[in-house]
Amino acid sequence: MDDYEVRNTTRENDVTAGSGTASVNEGLGNGKKQKKPMTRKQIIKEILSYAFYIGLAVCIALLWRTFVLMKVEVISGSMENTMKKGDRLMVSKLPYIFGSVQRGDIIVFHYPDDESQTYVKRVIGLPGDEVDISEGKVRVNGVLLYEDYLGSTDTKSFGPFHVPSGCYFVMGDNRSNSHDSRYWEHKYVMESQVVGKALFKYKPKIERLYKDK
Repeated sequence: MDDYEVRNTTRENDVTAGSGTASVNEGLGNGKKQKKPMTRKQIIKEILSYAFYIGLAVCIALLWRTFVLMKVEVISGSMENTMKKGDRLMVSKLPYIFGSVQRGDIIVFHYPDDESQTYVKRVIGLPGDEVDISEGKVRVNGVLLYEDYLGSTDTKSFGPFHVPSGCYFVMGDNRSNSHDSRYWEHKYVMESQVVGKALFKYKPKIERLYKDK
């Protein structure tokens, strides 16, 4: 059974600043005054000015990468057919800075049994939910979950699972080939382990991940 992992492909932007050289007219007979050489104080001020703008650009790039968008590559297949091995995703942290995780969201997170690994799954159970799986049919709080995104199904039974506060129960869309909350030692993804929400695929082509409701 394949674990579903992703690889972070975001690269930090190199920020460079070019320095210009000022030309000074050396002719003395054309009536123009020569430019005075810069004083030490002016040189230091110019250097600090460049350093400020370079630092500002680097900070903006880091903040963008940390809080707004990051790129990940799918390196396994437990979310097929929603996404396939080799697909690249755009992931954002903003939805969970200004809002909360919703059922049906596809999230990128640190694997609870080994946080050095990064996984992507679909949220099935929210904090306080009871998730029960009977012969492959998923019920949340007693209501059958409509899942038109599944790549495959199985007939196994699990649960019921009672999702703790601040945690999420997640599963892969390729249900018969997904190592997820059903099997993990630490069943639930903690809120602090969520990296962000997968927004859309951008490679091999731009494609949305969510169907219209």
